[in-house]
Amino acid sequence: MIFIYVISDHSDERQEKRPDTEKGVAAPPPSGNLPLFIQFSGSGTWGPGHKYERLASDIFAVELVIAGNARFVQDGKEYSVEPGSVYFLRKGSRHVYSTGPAGLLHKRYVNIDGLLLDPLLRAFGLMDRDTLRLSDPAGMETLLRAINRLVREKPDDYANRLSESAYALLLRLGREAGPRLPEPVTRAIRFIESRLTRPIGSAQIARAAGLSVTHCNRLFRKHMGVPPVRYLLDQRMRLAETLLKQSRLSIKAVAEQSGFPDALYFSAQFKKKHGVSPKGYR
Repeated sequence: MIFIYVISDHSDERQEKRPDTEKGVAAPPPSGNLPLFIQFSGSGTWGPGHKYERLASDIFAVELVIAGNARFVQDGKEYSVEPGSVYFLRKGSRHVYSTGPAGLLHKRYVNIDGLLLDPLLRAFGLMDRDTLRLSDPAGMETLLRAINRLVREKPDDYANRLSESAYALLLRLGREAGPRLPEPVTRAIRFIESRLTRPIGSAQIARAAGLSVTHCNRLFRKHMGVPPVRYLLDQRMRLAETLLKQSRLSIKAVAEQSGFPDALYFSAQFKKKHGVSPKGYR
């Protein structure tokens, strides 16, 4: 779906100068088990007085300021975002973004979601970021344009290419953000995420991280808030949630594809976490 809308709720003088425009493309819902996907891609040109507010955001988005500037407030912190910088619309946050003092805001943006979104944001040091000044904004703009073109044109294998582009975008931002998680923790996360549907335990995770089990558990908990095995269970549950909402697989099949070989155990763990059975959640 492609849409273009013109906002004309400004004064007559403002309308004579230039109406605000927004051009966005919604990507089709992902099929299969893509761990990272693009939901939306677009660009906008805003004039004086244009703003948008979310009280509790249900999206994650990256918005690149190309010209003018933006006034951005997220969870009580206020920023003036200049050309060549991005601001992050974080899930669960309260934020307001509007045209800044320049009286113009030209931007490009992309919405990203998926099972691996939060782990990657943590691994790349972006989880709590509000803004980021880029060393190569032109390269970021080129990548955002390429993503928008993929969403609009939908070439062969575009879903996988969009998933790869989302990863490339987060990786580029992570490199700009500077210090990240310790490498052993990053290795452990990658190992877990690549084997969500396979039986693995603490010893294998520690081996992949290059640490003893005790050191791995301690370091992982320090940076991720939970031990590796708990993190593994949480990621499997998130995958199950996605499959329940976005597929028609049987509960047994969802359990198997989420790394739970025993459907009864899966159902019991799911109800313990959510208060409803997998069938009720669906």
